[in-house]
Amino acid sequence: MNRTEYKSYLEKANTNELPDEFNPIFILSGIDTKLLTKIASAEINLNELAKRELENRGLDIEGKWIGFDAAQKLNN
Repeated sequence: MNRTEYKSYLEKANTNELPDEFNPIFILSGIDTKLLTKIASAEINLNELAKRELENRGLDIEGKWIGFDAAQKLNN
């Protein structure tokens, strides 16, 4: 996300246009600084973590329910 996009989401937050739980600028606000620095330096890959979370929910990359076994096979 670039600074322009960030400012747009910030404006949406300030005007209550987008609820905080759906606003991506708040996704990392509760993360410990040590983890955040690892994410910023690409030591932790959030894309892969998101895929694992979808897998744990039995969902495909589009959020469609496919079942736990199918999701695990899809992401391996």
